[in-house]
Amino acid sequence: MSSNKSKVSIIAINYNSTAYTMDFIASIEKYHGKEVEIIIVDNASEVSPKEEILTKFPDVVVLECETNLGFAGGNNLGYRHASGDFIFFANNDTLFTEGLMDGLMQVFQDYPDVGLVCPKIKFFEPYGLIQYAGSTPLNPWTARNSTYGAKEKDLGQYDKTYETAFPHGAAMMVPRAVIEKAGMMPEDYFLYYEELDWGAMLKRAGYKLIYNGKVEIIHRESSSIGKSNPFKTYYMNRNRILFVKRNFPKIHQLFFSLYFGLLAFPKGLLVFALKGEWEHCKALWSAVRWHFKSPLSRAVKYESV
Repeated sequence: MSSNKSKVSIIAINYNSTAYTMDFIASIEKYHGKEVEIIIVDNASEVSPKEEILTKFPDVVVLECETNLGFAGGNNLGYRHASGDFIFFANNDTLFTEGLMDGLMQVFQDYPDVGLVCPKIKFFEPYGLIQYAGSTPLNPWTARNSTYGAKEKDLGQYDKTYETAFPHGAAMMVPRAVIEKAGMMPEDYFLYYEELDWGAMLKRAGYKLIYNGKVEIIHRESSSIGKSNPFKTYYMNRNRILFVKRNFPKIHQLFFSLYFGLLAFPKGLLVFALKGEWEHCKALWSAVRWHFKSPLSRAVKYESV
């Protein structure tokens, strides 16, 4: 990174995945040396990674949590300890590439109304396939959207810079001044959808979300909890409903409730049952029941984008 650029703090969460975190830090130091601040937040792993990390990377800041604060909670803790003018939130299962920091910083220099920038995200395996090149808005009735470039071979077709409806939580750069104005990540979700809600918060504050396909990061997706398990089923469904409550107008909330209750929910139960995945059935049911039992759910405030 050029010396004339503001300091960047890189924040990542570790949860029972120290090997990935070590590779993550090594990739940062390979391409960006000592010119960035690296903060690792350990979300109450079974074995603390602090000694292993500091033995090899003594300049890294390691914060240890007594309890698992979730994705937003852990990142917010890291932000409170960060000193950079720009904060780069990245998954610990990502690998940095050459020019990543410079490419992201350049967007903020070119467009003063930008609040958040994501790079192109590519899968680690199979290598070369795109995971994220920006996204479409959520359908106002189904709360579903699409990701540009998903599982396409990277042939340079998304090597552009353009506005995106939502960021990807695996790699997001945000100026400190933007966070101070719009607020930190919402911690109601624990895992999944919080970056979508945060993106909506930034847009309400008057900022644009930008995808920069001229730089990329490599992602080992879902390394911490696996690609499919009841834990993921629970939070993906619970938080999809929560996002709708917080960000959709009442009429769209009504139609989404009909769609989810009459189609998506029974279909999901049926698919899991036919596969004999009873723990997933239980997780899906619990995700819906949470919205009838939780005081937090009843206190949700709708904020229009």
